[in-house]
Amino acid sequence: MNPKDAQRLMDGDHGELFSLVEEVRIAIDARDSHRVRQHLLLLYERERQHFAVEEEIMAYFEYAHAERHQQTHEELLTTIEALYRLLVIEDLKEIDMQLAGYLETTLAHTKHADGPLHAFLGELAADDD
Repeated sequence: MNPKDAQRLMDGDHGELFSLVEEVRIAIDARDSHRVRQHLLLLYERERQHFAVEEEIMAYFEYAHAERHQQTHEELLTTIEALYRLLVIEDLKEIDMQLAGYLETTLAHTKHADGPLHAFLGELAADDD
């Protein structure tokens, strides 16, 4: 894998993940617990897959900050698990509030953790040129 391909892969995943968060929010607004459950499960699975790929990329390119980056992945997955548990009591209002927090944390992760990884890969790509 070359660094540019890794960047494109990460960027594509991020777009899909943000779309899934929006689908959860739409289902919450519609008060459709079944769709909220479906989209949260899909978000969780896609997030796990994305994190696994990112972690492979970090290992492959020997990214120095991989350990801390992986910790934030675990924190984000734990948040989605907590949202899913709220479905048992069907507290859509609380899910919506926590989803907003999850989205804020995800945006911060994308900026502060994925941003430096993206820059690192960009530097590697420039060195290859």
